[in-house]
Amino acid sequence: MSPIKWQRTEPVVKFDVLTGNEISDWNYGQSFFEMLIAADSRLTPQEIGNHDNITKYESVSSLKPHWGRHVMLTGPLGAVDSIWPLPWRRHSELRSSGEVSFTQADKFGGLIEGTIAITAAFDRKTGWLDLFKNVCEMTNAIAGFVHIPAEIEIHKTTPGHSPFYFPLGGTIAKNQLSNLAWATYFGPQFANETDFGKLSGLGYHVEELAGGYLLRMSDNIMDCFNDFPAFSRRRVELKKHFRPDLFRITEEAEVS
Repeated sequence: MSPIKWQRTEPVVKFDVLTGNEISDWNYGQSFFEMLIAADSRLTPQEIGNHDNITKYESVSSLKPHWGRHVMLTGPLGAVDSIWPLPWRRHSELRSSGEVSFTQADKFGGLIEGTIAITAAFDRKTGWLDLFKNVCEMTNAIAGFVHIPAEIEIHKTTPGHSPFYFPLGGTIAKNQLSNLAWATYFGPQFANETDFGKLSGLGYHVEELAGGYLLRMSDNIMDCFNDFPAFSRRRVELKKHFRPDLFRITEEAEVS
């Protein structure tokens, strides 16, 4: 599949949910793609496949053979049964891409978390918040975020570069999250990291969700993209209510 090309100045939604649950059963796949299309029919995939088998999307049911597909991978230690990830793309409105990777065990029996990750063009009509809540509940998520990064957060030549987007799976092993997003889900593992009720009293949006808490910085998902300095200051203040090493990214990008 050819990659989606993004302009540096356009708002792009980053969506990432991490789970320790086994989600390879097709019931999860059917539910997820029905949720995705319900959030905005323009997010309906156009190309699907497991890297070596790219096909055109026909219906939700056409995704079933690709969801949770087991393959045998041969390496120096012999054959390993693995569950192949499921990527998809959409090149017309709304341009988007996504991938589901499935929870598995490593060679030592340790947990490899599953993820549902989406990158999409922004449109105010898309129900991102409801989709995020539904996916966190469906997967009994460990953590997750929805965010529209400001250009300065992802532009690698920016002085003081501190990229927002970082896959959650790389931080959970250290009992960390990547950063505070516009909307961040703190699953049961992180539900005692702060007094979330106090944060609600300070004007942040807090709600209980799936054994954890959903924390939003504001009502408007575009706030970071539209006014990064104000969003950044608010995020710095919010982080003071958490342990210092909870977030991998500790510095804010510098605004010249």
